[in-house]
Amino acid sequence: MKQLQCPSTLNVSGFDHIIYTDGGCHNNPPRKGDGAWAFVDFKDGIIDESNIIVHCGCMMDTTNNRAEMVAVINGILNCGGGSKIMVISDSGYVVKGYNHPSYLDTWIRNGWHTASGDDVKNVDLWKLLNSLAYHNGIKFKLIKGHYKDPNSTHAYFNSIVDRACTHIIQNNIIGEHVTLKYNPNGGKQVWTN
Repeated sequence: MKQLQCPSTLNVSGFDHIIYTDGGCHNNPPRKGDGAWAFVDFKDGIIDESNIIVHCGCMMDTTNNRAEMVAVINGILNCGGGSKIMVISDSGYVVKGYNHPSYLDTWIRNGWHTASGDDVKNVDLWKLLNSLAYHNGIKFKLIKGHYKDPNSTHAYFNSIVDRACTHIIQNNIIGEHVTLKYNPNGGKQVWTN
């Protein structure tokens, strides 16, 4: 596993919160559909390496895309209304769906149907995300997941939320919203709740 260093600050230029999100689920039996979501929120870009709190939860009978969306939605809700938020995610589904005008704008214009006339998948979550975006200043940034992003800060925090999801699923931590404290402990992750 690639060793990453925790940055001391984040560039928050124009944002009240920077949140890193991830979600995932098992795609194979016997755990097919068991999933988790996670996010970290840095208000005003302040980072305390000794106190990185990861918000996360489990989901049953879900998909990877739904878990990714729930992570983003919970992260935004955690920031409170009227915030300027930068959402950093490795989910092309969420980021491109939100950012690219041929997706969200077209779905809304078409009464939540795709350009081909099919129902939009996860429409309940897309509607909620769109509503939250209306009340907040939200910008999305797509990054590469699994230690592949060239920006070491993005790779570092994406790895934390990714590992939190894995930890939740592997340890059968049940709860709609739990908080875990991440401690890199010299490269060996330690989770406490």
